[in-house]
Amino acid sequence: KLSLVQRKIANALLFNAYNDLATKEEHEIHITTLCDLIGYNSHEQRSIKNALISLISTVVEWNLVDKNRIDSGGVWNASAIIADASLDGAVCTYSYSAKMRQLLHRPEMYGRLNMQVQAKFKSSYGIALYENCIRYQNIHETPWFDMPTFRKLMGVDENKYSVFKDFRKRVIDTAVKEVNQYGDMAVDYLLKKAGRNIVAIKFSISASRTFSSVPATFSENVNQTSEEMTMVHQALKQEFGFSQIQVNEAISQYEASYIIEKINLVRDSKSYQGGRIHNLARYLQGALSDDYQTPKTSRQQKMIENNKNQVEEKQRLKTDVKRQEKEMNDFRNLDTKKQEDWLIRFKTEIKSTIYESLYRRDQLKNEIVARRFIQFIKEQSSAQKKKTTIKETSS
Repeated sequence: KLSLVQRKIANALLFNAYNDLATKEEHEIHITTLCDLIGYNSHEQRSIKNALISLISTVVEWNLVDKNRIDSGGVWNASAIIADASLDGAVCTYSYSAKMRQLLHRPEMYGRLNMQVQAKFKSSYGIALYENCIRYQNIHETPWFDMPTFRKLMGVDENKYSVFKDFRKRVIDTAVKEVNQYGDMAVDYLLKKAGRNIVAIKFSISASRTFSSVPATFSENVNQTSEEMTMVHQALKQEFGFSQIQVNEAISQYEASYIIEKINLVRDSKSYQGGRIHNLARYLQGALSDDYQTPKTSRQQKMIENNKNQVEEKQRLKTDVKRQEKEMNDFRNLDTKKQEDWLIRFKTEIKSTIYESLYRRDQLKNEIVARRFIQFIKEQSSAQKKKTTIKETSS
């Protein structure tokens, strides 16, 4: 039962460590790289730190079947997702327990998640379904999951959405919609009945869009700052009467910005201002799950503002692309010796980082590597100018 951000970070840490999982006990990742991988536009460390604490305190349990004891349900194991973590400046160092390293480094058991795809997901249910379908994409369908098992795979408590109609609407349909919208596959599902009860579910999987194996740029804002989260906690509990369990569920399913949007929508409604809403918690839960919208006039204004923002964002992206193209052209116009010198220094800089494997595979054709390379040149040039200025002043 992980929140959206916690789940994304867990996957990104594993992605970063995977090639060295069997040989290294500790792994490092720069906070900027981690934020790029999960599509997180804020490098505010408190949110990252809170997520890391949650991963250390979240216990995973699993059974491995013992072939020599056919009457056994398996050998029980338990471990925290990550064993420890530390932040030193902008570098995060972390490790896995020996048990988790053995469990995770089993490529025959897992599908490889696409980091660009996972960064786009907006709910924990969507990314959970994506995780549980990806390993079956080559055979185009999952096995039948009995409903108790499927609920566990999706991180849904036994007593939550006990009416199947609610579970289907708020978990299954929400997740399927997100996978089809953001994923590199298309999914649909079949239900198995026993009498009047739904007892199992399976998913059909077909090819959808094709993405590169690493993220290029991310426009989605997953900027859940500590201030936003504090505001959400206080409003849900004190104003809308949510229990702590309901608060945790809301935060795990929706982004803070989305919850704040619906809180403000309810506050602005005439029913709220006139005191005619008898169950505020249930009303806000409906606004979240059904995506209540403002009245038509407000929607029209919002559409105008959104269109304006989209135009500005497209213009900004075009400007960024042109600037990067110009900077790369400036580099290519250098003589061959200077180009080689910059590349040697850059390869030293990115050694033992995630950029090294990307550079080895794609060279500067990879957008992430190219962006980091341009940034590296700027940083080095700026530092050199500063040293020159200091020397001149001293003289």
